[in-house]
Amino acid sequence: MTTGFRQFDVTDDVTVKARRLGMYGKVAERVAWMARHSVPLRHQRGNRRYEHYVMRIDDGVVVDIDVLATDEKTAMTVAGPPSGPRPRPGRRTLRLTDDEDALRRIAGGLAGNR
Repeated sequence: MTTGFRQFDVTDDVTVKARRLGMYGKVAERVAWMARHSVPLRHQRGNRRYEHYVMRIDDGVVVDIDVLATDEKTAMTVAGPPSGPRPRPGRRTLRLTDDEDALRRIAGGLAGNR
């Protein structure tokens, strides 16, 4: 069955290091799965991130893995376009105003919608 995800190989050194970091069981398969589901990242220690793990992947091979410290997790920069909601064309946006007449019209309109 084809999953549509890219397949990654894991070096023996990464498998050993992942075990030292606390992974158990089928470590190589677990790291490959994490690599498939990771997001691109700009960081000196790696180029992909999955949860609190950062991995360096070169040409489809996971060559390093490490755990991020708590303070590093909040300072990470994910590669790619900025995230967050984007305004949709044709949508109205609410604006705050100090204009008393505008506030009365808004309040009157709201009272009529009950």
